[in-house]
Amino acid sequence: MECRYRERVLPVRIFKLITCSMCYYWMFPQANVFNARSTVRSSEKTGNLSTNSYSGVPAPTTSAYSPSADPIPAPDIENNTVMELLCDVLGDPAKCQRWRRCCSAALVCCHRQQADDYRVEIKPDEPFCPRTWDGYSCWKDTPAHSRVSNQCPDYVHQHVTPGSSAFKDCTENGTWWRDPISAQQWTNYSTCVHIEVSHAYLLRFPVKSLLLISCYVH
Repeated sequence: MECRYRERVLPVRIFKLITCSMCYYWMFPQANVFNARSTVRSSEKTGNLSTNSYSGVPAPTTSAYSPSADPIPAPDIENNTVMELLCDVLGDPAKCQRWRRCCSAALVCCHRQQADDYRVEIKPDEPFCPRTWDGYSCWKDTPAHSRVSNQCPDYVHQHVTPGSSAFKDCTENGTWWRDPISAQQWTNYSTCVHIEVSHAYLLRFPVKSLLLISCYVH
């Protein structure tokens, strides 16, 4: 069984590890717990991740881990022991709960993708954008040349505006719209946070925090 994370279709086991890792990185870019430049490989036997093989997933880099030790435990939302260990490194129970909600939402998205919960009626031979997890939210199959919206998840930012919605555009050729600068699939989360709050937050963390508000999560 497989699930889609942005442009990649991944085995469920790998999907949940990657999405949970990226939830951590994108939600807390100012925390040096994960290194986005790291690469990891998955072990089918241990369920752990170690460096140097599978690109795109950050690996913990704090003093809590020794480079010469056994493979780094993967952030698996279904493994409470591992999640508690990584939450201890994060050192903030409120942030940990937000992170866990993001990881859980990704796994629910995966199950819904498999169950066809996100299928929509589209005429035969007409292009459409495929269901996907974008890093924060789950998106249904969407007809070409249309816009779809989702309620903003409360874990995206500590100051999410209640009842606000994010949106995503499906282009005429049935591909999710890409930001012209980053060339990454893009979801607009700028409507999720009040402009005064988001501006103050950006002043503190100007580069990576932008990803929390307009998400080119990749």
